[in-house]
Amino acid sequence: MSIFSKLFGTKQPKSDQNKKDFATTDEARAYLSGLISTFSDNFTVNSPTHALYAYRTISQLDTVIGTIADSLVNANKVLYKTDKQGKKVAIEQDEKNPKLLAIYNLLEKPHFLQSESEYWKTLAINYLLYGITHTFKTYSIGYGYQSMLCLPTVDVIAKVKEKVNYLSAKNLKQIIQCYEINQGEGGTITEKNINKFWTLQRESLTVQNNGYIIPENPLSAIEKTLGTLKVIADIKNELLGNHGAIGIINPDGKDSDGETQTLLPQEKTELQESYKDYGIQKGKYKLLITNTNVKFTAISLPIADLLLNEFEEKAEKTLAAKFGVPVNIFGQQSKYENQEVGQKTMYENTSIPLGKIISTSFNSGFGLKELGAELEFDFSHISFLQKDKKQEAEKNKIEVEYILDINASVATGAISRDTGIQILIAQGMELEQAKLVIGEKIERDETQE
Repeated sequence: MSIFSKLFGTKQPKSDQNKKDFATTDEARAYLSGLISTFSDNFTVNSPTHALYAYRTISQLDTVIGTIADSLVNANKVLYKTDKQGKKVAIEQDEKNPKLLAIYNLLEKPHFLQSESEYWKTLAINYLLYGITHTFKTYSIGYGYQSMLCLPTVDVIAKVKEKVNYLSAKNLKQIIQCYEINQGEGGTITEKNINKFWTLQRESLTVQNNGYIIPENPLSAIEKTLGTLKVIADIKNELLGNHGAIGIINPDGKDSDGETQTLLPQEKTELQESYKDYGIQKGKYKLLITNTNVKFTAISLPIADLLLNEFEEKAEKTLAAKFGVPVNIFGQQSKYENQEVGQKTMYENTSIPLGKIISTSFNSGFGLKELGAELEFDFSHISFLQKDKKQEAEKNKIEVEYILDINASVATGAISRDTGIQILIAQGMELEQAKLVIGEKIERDETQE
């Protein structure tokens, strides 16, 4: 008997050998916990293919990863170069260096198969879901990089060299022999030019006996949690898909002797077949109409049904904590008034640090350091992050006015310079900085009075 029929199956009163009654909520909770645990144990994410299945079938996982990926898309990707004075200058379309201009154009339009937003979202999803992502890039001598395409991680396998000194290796290029790209019906491409790939990895890598590199799946730590969410989703889908008004249909007519009439086998079959067209789903009838004299007795769902949300909420909290996303911006606890606070927390704790990780790797993978340039993910335009900027500016204004007041007091001789310095140190300023901002007493020239 499946988990669904155990928990939610409709049963005739005289055939209740499989029926489970609960005396208390705790008893129902323990029973449901055991069933979910048993079925979720069969769920696995031990390969990219399994991870992809989890992403496609568990809505909460799709929401969490998609939300983080969207936040990366929202960032402005700004390409900077440093001038002779050490000042950062944003690179624009009038850039004279052809290689820097090529990178600028690349960020605007990565590939004819992927727009700018599609590229970064694909990269972020690959990175969060599999722990590794591969970008295929093309290069033109003298003109720089011409295109970059983020490939699905499930379709790319990296193979290591036969003899590798892992202790002395400084990067993946010194380890990887080739990349194998699965094109489905188009077969497999083997690319030995490692320079054509930019690989961003999140977790540690494992080299299998066949020489292929397998990333440590970031979902493995919450495999049980994902299994729980999958089982609960299946239970709910089964309830919605197979049940309309759950209950029992009994004959309600009397014969001439006053005895209850029974339904003939053919009548039972026809009634049961008719019932399949009725239910709460879209496109189904909401009322059962029949010429047969019958009555309907509703059966309420077992108490275990009411506890599904409890297990689901606990699993959602674990999932959210794993990815650094506040649970109040998705799932059962999501409320409109929580959205801005939750999103702000996500950006500060997850999105901005992730943007730094990606940009740092990009700068290395595309040789921007050698060109005196760098890519940065800029989130300053996000509305709920601008409030912090405004508060910081107001705070700085207050600090500047405070320092001016102290300087004025020192200049007039109201307090000594040393006292002014000590006041700023007491406010948390470093000694050397305090010496720089506090001036000397201005001596009055009495001969000019």
